[in-house]
Amino acid sequence: MIPQPTFDDSSHRVTLEIDLNEVLGGSVDDATALSAGTEIVDRIVEFARNGRNAAGKSFKHYDEDYVESEEFQAAGKSKSNVNMTLYGDMLAQLNVIEVNSGRITLGWEDETQAKKAYAHMTGFKGHPTIKNGTKREFLGVSQKLLDEIKDQFSVEDRDTNESASVALSLLESLRQGQQSENDERLYDFLFGGLTNDEN
Repeated sequence: MIPQPTFDDSSHRVTLEIDLNEVLGGSVDDATALSAGTEIVDRIVEFARNGRNAAGKSFKHYDEDYVESEEFQAAGKSKSNVNMTLYGDMLAQLNVIEVNSGRITLGWEDETQAKKAYAHMTGFKGHPTIKNGTKREFLGVSQKLLDEIKDQFSVEDRDTNESASVALSLLESLRQGQQSENDERLYDFLFGGLTNDEN
């Protein structure tokens, strides 16, 4: 199932929680979850700056009142390039704000940027002057993106890398003659009872 954004109407915040244990098909440590989450954030920002959401849909055009506003004109924005970057702060501050047992939450620490994101995602719901704003649902993921993250951060690859790292560490300690009793037992198990003395 594709994770969906969560909206908090009282604080005007939007977040996206992703269970990477589910996405990657196994238990995910927090360091890997943070790395995968950062990659997801980078991809969401890249999509938005290219004028589309994670599903590949283009954002709706700016309305004429906004295009004619002093703020829009001062920012030197293009009328036809809808990329969520009037100043760039909102996208720049999207981040992994929580990591817990392989589950990540994407969102904003900064209250102003969080409210901007909420406004774009909801069509300015609850805004005092903008009654029917345009929704631009940029905070999200597609199955394709999740599959790419799975390929990049697969549990099998990490298990293989961890095993290789342990084996290399063991071999290095044996080479240096610094083996412990546990190293000897592991070496015996891995290499059929040979020890340094028998080589």
